[in-house]
This record gives sequence, C-alpha cells and structure tokens, in this order.
Amino acid sequence: MGFWENVKRFNERWNDLPRRVAIVLLVLAALFVLASLFSYIAPSVIAMALAWVIHPVARRLENLFRKIKLPPRLASLIAVVVMYGVISVILFLIGARLVEETRSLIAAVPGWVSEASAWVQQWTDGGGLHMLEMPPEILSFINSAINEGLNWLRSFSLELLGSVGNWTISTVMNLPQIILFIVLTIMSTIYMVSDRQRIFAFFRRWLPERASGKVKMLKDTVFRGIAGQIKSALIMMALIAVELTVGFVILRIPYSVLLALLIGIMDALPIIGAGLFLIPMSAIGFITGDIGMGVGVAVLYILTIVTRQIVEPRVVSVQLGLYPLVTMAAMYAGLCVMGFGGMLLGPVVVLILKAALSPPPDTTVPEAHRAHRYIRKQKRPPAAGM
Repeated sequence: MGFWENVKRFNERWNDLPRRVAIVLLVLAALFVLASLFSYIAPSVIAMALAWVIHPVARRLENLFRKIKLPPRLASLIAVVVMYGVISVILFLIGARLVEETRSLIAAVPGWVSEASAWVQQWTDGGGLHMLEMPPEILSFINSAINEGLNWLRSFSLELLGSVGNWTISTVMNLPQIILFIVLTIMSTIYMVSDRQRIFAFFRRWLPERASGKVKMLKDTVFRGIAGQIKSALIMMALIAVELTVGFVILRIPYSVLLALLIGIMDALPIIGAGLFLIPMSAIGFITGDIGMGVGVAVLYILTIVTRQIVEPRVVSVQLGLYPLVTMAAMYAGLCVMGFGGMLLGPVVVLILKAALSPPPDTTVPEAHRAHRYIRKQKRPPAAGM
C-alpha cells in the first residue's frame, strides 16, 4: 500500500479532519508569507484592493460603452481616474487641515509647557503643597514628581519638534520613491480593472480542477472576510472620528479635526482607547472652570463607548458573515494572543476554520426546493368559480 493510500485511509478514519486542518495551516502560512512580503508587493496589493472596489462601477460603464460602441478599456480608465480623483480630493482637504492644525499645535506646545511650569512653580512656592497637611517627606516626593513631570514635558515637546523635522526631511528625500510608488499603484489598478478576466484566466490555467474549486471557495469566504474586516475597522474609525469632529466643533475645541482623527485611530487600539484622551480633557475642563467643555467631552466619551458597543459587533458580523457572539469571542481571543493585530485577525482565523471545516455544498438542495414547491402547488384547493 502506497504512502498516499495510507494518508487517504487515515484521513477517512478521522472523518476528513486532517485534510481540513492541513488546509487551514496552508492558508495561515500563505497569509504569513503575504504579510512578510507586503512591503515589496504593496503597490500590487493596494491596486488589487482598489480594483475590487472599482470593479462594479467599471463593469456597468463597460456595458454602457459596448452599447454605444466605445472601447470597454476606456470605461475602466474613466472609473480608475474618477476613483483616484475622489480619493485625492478627500486626502487633500483633510491633509491641508491636518497640516495647518499640526503646525499650529507644534508651535503652541512649548508655550503651554512654559505656562504650566510657571503656574505649578508659583503654586508650590506659594505654599500650595503645605496646605494639604501632609508629612514633609510626602510633600517633598510630590514636589519632585511634579518637577520631573514638567521636565519630561519639556523634553517631549523638543523631541516632538525634532521628530516632525526629521519626518519632513525624510519625506522630501524619499519623494522620488513615493512618486514611483503612486504611479505603479495607479497603473496596476488600471490593468487589474481592465484585464480582470485575463488575469484570472492566467492563474486558473496553472491550477488543477479540484484546487480551482477550493481556491474559489476560499476567495468567496476567507479573502472576502479579510476585506470585510479591514472595511469594518475603517468604518469604525471613520464613524468615531466624524462623531468627535462634530462634537469638538460644537464645543469650540481647537484642533478639532486633528484631535478627532488621532482619537479615532487610538480608539481602535483596545489597550489605549479614546478614554486616554477624552477623560483628561474632561477633567481639565472641570478643573479650569469650563464646565461646558468638561460635560461635553464626558458626553462624547460616553457616546464613543455606546457607539462601539452597539455598532462594532454588527458591522464586523455583517462583513464577515459570523454570529456576533462568535465575532466578539474571536476578537477577544486574538487580542489576548497578539494584541491589536490579533483583534483584527481573530475573526479572520475563525472564518478560515469555518470555510475549511464546513461540508461541501449540497447541490441537490435546489432540486428539493423545486419538488417541494411543486407538491405544495398540487395540494392547493381549486380557485373559487372553477
């Protein structure tokens, strides 16, 4: 008896479980290799994702262009140009506001640190600590802790200025590479949209018939789930950022867009969260006597919590096709194992397991449904008057 016969009998003895586990491990290994090589194939991966988004619009334009006897490739080109035009306008508007607010914030940070240092020094010199009626050792410890905190703020503000300057210089130095990256991404998107069927046919020729069916199943479940997971994370970030931007504008808090975008990104990190920023902002409002700001930011924090608790499981579950309880359990397990990245990958791993361990679809179901409808039709009573 040959090796493959033994493997087949072993697989049958365990009810096809070894084969399914092997498929899961192979897919996970492929995802690991893809993540390791992402920096080298980033233009193609980004172009593939954008082509997936553009394809429905491009397909409708192609059908329209065929009716009016225009080349279908022109429709793909128009769809790609419009998509990149919209993305460029949005990024330009948001980026211009962010650059303006960042420049103003960086210029204001040293002044804020100096004012805070002078206020604390005046408070400690005026006997503010001694009014707390504590032992001298504790008062000395508090005084030194305050001074160390102020020194850290000064050094942090200087490091922030230096890091921004270094980032600007690095961006200017890498400008040719950035331009090449953008050009390659745009050209790859055009080819992937216009020659989609040709590219798929090329890969199908190299796959056996059985493997082609399995790849199609994985594409329809796993990779669509990964795209849905990324889409869900972006939806939650955008929702929180828009919610906070509107709230900050109403409360007249400066740097509203910059703060809202930063907090929206941090809110996606479960260890950090929006509370790291919103709770101190609310406390500062109450301490400085700005009760409206304190109450408003506290309400915004509660709204972010409620929004995430209500919307996130539903959004993620709708995109992945998983039950909400399973989705939340997978996100928590991934968080415990791999941190923030694991929270995103946890539901994807569950989706891979679901796709690999689920039985093949029953092709006889449509026939059974048709037979059931025929039987019900035969059992209907005759219509009145017949």
